[in-house]
This record gives sequence, C-alpha cells and structure tokens, in this order.
Amino acid sequence: SMTKHAVIRKKTWLAALLSLAGLAVASQGSPESLALRNPAVVSGPDILLKELVHSPGDLPEGWGDRVVMKAPPPGKPQQYSITTMASALQQYPDMGEVALRGEVNITVQRDGVPLDMALVEDAIRAFVEQDESWKDKTVDIECDTPRAPILVANKGRLEVRVENSAPESGSGGFHIFDAALYTDGKLDRTIQVRARVMALQEFWVAAQPLNRGQTLTEDDIKPKLMPSDSLRRGFVPVSDIIAGFQIERALNLEQPISRHYLRQPMCAERGEWITVVGERGGLKISLRAKALGDGRLGENVLCMNEQSKRRLLVRMVGTKQATIDF
Repeated sequence: SMTKHAVIRKKTWLAALLSLAGLAVASQGSPESLALRNPAVVSGPDILLKELVHSPGDLPEGWGDRVVMKAPPPGKPQQYSITTMASALQQYPDMGEVALRGEVNITVQRDGVPLDMALVEDAIRAFVEQDESWKDKTVDIECDTPRAPILVANKGRLEVRVENSAPESGSGGFHIFDAALYTDGKLDRTIQVRARVMALQEFWVAAQPLNRGQTLTEDDIKPKLMPSDSLRRGFVPVSDIIAGFQIERALNLEQPISRHYLRQPMCAERGEWITVVGERGGLKISLRAKALGDGRLGENVLCMNEQSKRRLLVRMVGTKQATIDF
C-alpha cells in the first residue's frame, strides 16, 4: 500500500510504472536504488542528480553532474512527483533498473542572491548604444528598483543581455526592457526591467563655492553632463557664455547654474563719471558724463553731460563705458 514515503523497488507495481516512464535496463555496477532528498536545494539553472540524492558521494563516476530537468526560478520552490523525476532520468540508458526512493512529491528549492542592478544598467546601456533611437547620443540609465529582489544563481558566471524594449506611455522617458539571464553561458530565464533612458548634454556648474554678487570668471565654472530636459529647469548649457555675469545667490561646488541666478555685470554706479562715445555725420564724438543711476551691461542709463549739463540716455557697453546714438 502507498504510504507517506513511497518506496520504489524492483518487481513492484511502482517500479513497473517507472519502467513505463521509459527507464532502460541498468548497466552492471549501477546502484539498485537512490534515496531522494525532500526538500532538495539546487544552485544553478538545472537540477543535477547529486543535488537530489541523500548520498551524492555514493553515485558512480560522472552521475552526479547529470541534468535531471530545468530548475525553478530562485526563490520560487516547485514540487515534482517522483514519477516525473523517473521519467526525466530515462534519457540515461544505464539507469534503467535504478529505483527511486522518497516521498511522492519532492519540493525543489533553488538558492539565489539578489541580482546586481548595475549589471542590468550595463546591459541596457549596451543595447541602447546599438539602437537607432539613441545611437550616437550620450545617455544616462536609471533603473527602477524592483518591488521584490530579482534572485539569480549564487554560483557560476552571470550575464545579462537586453533583447528588446518598448516605451512606457506617459511615463517621462521610461521603457520596459526584456532581458535574458545567462549562467555560465546557458540561458536561465528572462525578466522585464523598467528603466529611464535620459539623453545628456553639458551644462554649467560651479567649479568652486561661489558668493552672491561675485562676477564669474572662466575658473569659476565648469561643464557637467546632465539630462537634456534640464533646459526646462532654466539651467544654462555650455553653448551660452556666462563668464563676466554676476551671480545673484551663493552656490555650492558643482551646483548647476540657473539663468535666473545671473545678472549682467554692473558697469557704472550712480554718481560715477563715465565715457560716452557716439558718431555724428561720420565723426566720432567722445564726452564725459555723470551717471544718474546704476547701470549694468546692455542697460540704458540716464547721464548728465559734464560740459553742457544736458541729460543723455546712454547704453552701457563696458566698465564706465557707454555709447549713444545722436
């Protein structure tokens, strides 16, 4: 009668069932029976015979590394009937008369460790570099952290290959990537990963801490790769010249520079004497005038001519330098 532990022996009805499953006649010197573990813990993408039996050291030479069947994903135990195990072993002709002993159903659990998401990012980057949508663009990859860790084999050489991608509608640059996991060059399984692919370009950032009111020099700023959509946030791309501008707030090292922080440099303050240059009838005229207000580069400032005492509206073009259209 069938008990909790199903014992499979030669000349019993269960042994006959195993024969029907396809096990061929055993070769001379093979063990009469193999006792199976329950649960059995495996480490790779395949269930190996040595991981199923209680005494792997007693197996004939070469038997231990025989593949029984594909292992379940890490962290997801799966049950297999003992007859399913027997059927799987029919691929080995020398195991025809080897009986399997153990419980009716064997639980197989695969060991695993969390997948290093840096490997996934590298695989996505390699895929993106060859994709026409992003080819020849500098991009940044930002993977979503999975709600539950993706477990992979804790032994062997792991490789991640991205095979396909599709944009996620209305998600601000997020894509779903189909990735295949290989252990020691053999396909293990496929997973899906959500990641954002952002095009990058260079923007100005502070090369050192900056004080409010400081006039920027080329040594005060440096380029840094940032997402291209930083333009919408007002950050200044390196295509814009900002040396000579005044910074209107203190900035920390490598803090992006917003155009809202910049003001044209002060060229003259109220009460200062400035030189005004203009042209009339092909003649170049130069005069001295007192600024009646503060003036920054490019701004119009009201001044008073030193000689005539007349008021003039001039445009600042440099430090204490202005131009006028007569």
